[in-house]
Amino acid sequence: MYSLLLDGFERAAQSPFTEEIASERIQLISENSIDYLKKCKSRYQCIYLDPMYPHNTQSALNKLSMRTIRAHVGDDQDSEQLLDISLQKAINRVVVKRPKFAPCISELKPS
Repeated sequence: MYSLLLDGFERAAQSPFTEEIASERIQLISENSIDYLKKCKSRYQCIYLDPMYPHNTQSALNKLSMRTIRAHVGDDQDSEQLLDISLQKAINRVVVKRPKFAPCISELKPS
């Protein structure tokens, strides 16, 4: 995933429309999110998590690009652990993107 994102950032840095965003306002880090947050001394106003959705065999297939990503990165096995460390590092909130009827990642109820 890092290689794909890096390629996109490098191309975005060459465009006058996205150069500032790609080169000055976004930092791309190649590290496990849990490890990064554990050693990071900073806290963040908001942390946004976008884990892989649980596999659903009763719906239409995802776009080919999303199926390809899932094939490379696999299912989200550590989403509960990532949520726990994110809640410790977030000052205001942690946003978790989930499908409408998917179960919660942990026993915490969303607000």
